[in-house]
Amino acid sequence: MVAVLALACNIALVLPATRPAQAAVTRPNIVFILSDDQAPDLMEKMAYTNGRKDWIRFSKAFLNTSLCCPSRATILTGQYSHHTHVEENTQGNRLDETNTLATWLHAAGYRTSLIGKYLNGYPFGRGLYTPPGWDDWQAFENEPDYYDYKLFDNGVTRTYGHAAADYSTDVLAKRAAEYIAGSSRAQPFFLYFAPHAVHNPYDEPTPRHVDDPTCAVVGTTAFDRPNFAEADVSDKPAYVRKRPLPNKATERTHRRKQCEILQSLDDGVRSIFTALQKKGVLNNTVVIYMTDNGYGNGRHRLAAKRCEYEECISTPLLIRYPGGRPRTVTRMATNVDIAETVSELAGATPQRREDGYSLAPFLRGQAVTSWPNDSQGVLIHYIGYGNPSDPSPVPPYWGVRTQRYKYVELGTGEKELYDLQVDPWELDNRAGQPQFGAIQSNLAKKLKALKARK
Repeated sequence: MVAVLALACNIALVLPATRPAQAAVTRPNIVFILSDDQAPDLMEKMAYTNGRKDWIRFSKAFLNTSLCCPSRATILTGQYSHHTHVEENTQGNRLDETNTLATWLHAAGYRTSLIGKYLNGYPFGRGLYTPPGWDDWQAFENEPDYYDYKLFDNGVTRTYGHAAADYSTDVLAKRAAEYIAGSSRAQPFFLYFAPHAVHNPYDEPTPRHVDDPTCAVVGTTAFDRPNFAEADVSDKPAYVRKRPLPNKATERTHRRKQCEILQSLDDGVRSIFTALQKKGVLNNTVVIYMTDNGYGNGRHRLAAKRCEYEECISTPLLIRYPGGRPRTVTRMATNVDIAETVSELAGATPQRREDGYSLAPFLRGQAVTSWPNDSQGVLIHYIGYGNPSDPSPVPPYWGVRTQRYKYVELGTGEKELYDLQVDPWELDNRAGQPQFGAIQSNLAKKLKALKARK
């Protein structure tokens, strides 16, 4: 759905209508940085990225589907995963590549570049190709890695080995900086930078960050949370109850290794900002940072992603907007909003009906008195049972996350309801409790309405 700004009386309303033409201003360059499988609380361990003082931070940012391929398809289209038809990592070939953020920006006069991970399974057995809309294409072939990987570099396959200089996060960051350095001031650019970090394998941080002191506390009990290795899961769905208590030492080690891997991405973000500064375009460049899905790391006994809990569906969302006042925005945002936001900033026209809303009013500091993500809630969804080797896989579910509550209907018939204001760790499932009857009924109506949107 397209966002419209009603500027009368300095009040911004977001309504389902057609966006008005933008005033003739210098269109910004846009750099979109996407980490892979980043647990939200590890953001604080990115000293450079998190430490910058020029971010507009969205403290309540979420993901429609907590999984790599569906999330990336949503980012590129502004549509829910059940509308893109990419609901699992094996379904990337279902995306209509002729109608994405890349084609819209290219048509609007932007030079577009993807450096890193595209969609899981690329090139989908079709032979190596560059999808429509991308002017510069430097994509991982098949599944990415930190070493021993291949990049399809604008028609040429380049093979990398296991030397320190081949570390993929560093290689991609260097390529991103070179792309910025070689860009033309006469044409705005859109750079989609998507390294493998911090996806497993976790034994492969770059050598300079092995045993990085920044990450020492992450591997200790001090970084545990109340829902880590949750002891009493009697109120949880059957798939959680079937899971044994995780090996706490193993999960803490994984956390620390993820943090160490993340340090190379922090270095990469620094190099991108340095390149923008050297090129003299930082003051006309929007930078967006987020992840494709969160990660359990032993919370609610879950080691990975796909789940309905906050650890899986939350994302850091940091946006640097030239001239924007750095601050924290507490209104709700999702990855579904990215395509609409970027399109509006670029003056591009989406060629499909989007499910998201532009975050541009918040970036510009406009008053937003009516915000659909707050009034309707945001939709979360998973098609279910993605990993056949998982002894207790995540079942299908639909849910709605509001400012205060989360309500989930699982395909098993089970339901969950959490009052996140008093129970932020989701330890007490209130579904079916009489005192929450009216709240549950209202949330069920919101969920039904979100699912019914076409």
